[in-house]
Amino acid sequence: MRIKPFKALFPDMDLVPSANSFFAVMKFEFPQYLKNSFFKLTSEPGYYIYQIKQRGQICTGIVASTSVKDIYDHKILKHENTIAKKEQQMLDLALQRHAMIKPVLLAHKHSKKLEAIYTEVKSGKLFLSINFEEEESEHKLWIVKNKNTIQELHDIFKADVPVAYIADGHHRVSTGILLNATRKNTQTQFGDILSIYFSFKNLQIYDYNRVVSILKEISSVKLMAKLSKLFHIKSIKNIRKPKEKYEITMMMGEEAYTLKWKKKYITATTSDEVVLDARLLNKFVFDKIMKIKNVRTDNRIRYIGGVEGIEGIKSRMFKDDYSVAFLLFPVSEKELKQIADKGYTLPPKSTWFEPRIKNAIISQLFE
Repeated sequence: MRIKPFKALFPDMDLVPSANSFFAVMKFEFPQYLKNSFFKLTSEPGYYIYQIKQRGQICTGIVASTSVKDIYDHKILKHENTIAKKEQQMLDLALQRHAMIKPVLLAHKHSKKLEAIYTEVKSGKLFLSINFEEEESEHKLWIVKNKNTIQELHDIFKADVPVAYIADGHHRVSTGILLNATRKNTQTQFGDILSIYFSFKNLQIYDYNRVVSILKEISSVKLMAKLSKLFHIKSIKNIRKPKEKYEITMMMGEEAYTLKWKKKYITATTSDEVVLDARLLNKFVFDKIMKIKNVRTDNRIRYIGGVEGIEGIKSRMFKDDYSVAFLLFPVSEKELKQIADKGYTLPPKSTWFEPRIKNAIISQLFE
């Protein structure tokens, strides 16, 4: 990987009365707060060791500027398709901000050498600390300015991190590529992508679920009849998430069911080595039964990250009396790597990685 130190833009926490409220509005209000001097810019380029403590876990990684050439050279591998509407939204926001305000989350294989450097740097002076009391999470950063350490990080990433996988930020990467393509027609340079690297050992992969507004177009009785041709269906009293791959939990009104794919649909779908529930659901349920031809653009589908839990999914579903929810089993690290290594992609919103980075804790201005 070709990583570079960069000048970081960071919030002046002396001006922030509530971390939760401040960072919650940064997605759309960042330009106004930047204009009014709520942010500072470091004087020299550096790397930033980033630690997140939440839910009893401590995760440590490094924030760097990554050359967009690593995408073209297949060193940064995507595993998901993007959603066109969100892609356009991200492009519009990037141009308004003139900055990347949230690092792309990149996952890589574990490196003892990197962990040793992180531990050493964290023993030094703290650069920034932000507590999110409502979430009971803590974000801490340490800056790396030492030239020898910077060179050592370069060498480790070059030798020990041959590829990285996009865990969160497919749309931001797409935006970076689009902006980079404009360099010939503007003096503004978009050649780098703000990134945060975590090893897979520091990350958790959660399920990503779907709520579909469809019962105006097909009755619940007719939908169940069609689903019975695809699945072994069982009614359940206590709503739960799927226990294994090829099992889906469906919620419709106050009722819940387990759907287990019939074997012929698992084995007769594709020649790919990895058969995913999301892909089967798109092909046999969304496309053939619900006539949803493009899950990237269809507004009837909403995606809910697994960390929201059953109650979060139910609250989204009950906002629309005509919705059906599908809860999927999480994609594994092995499956993700197999798909990305071969240049294949998952359907949009197939994985939800934790921990997540918040907007504007650390940003990079376009030069």
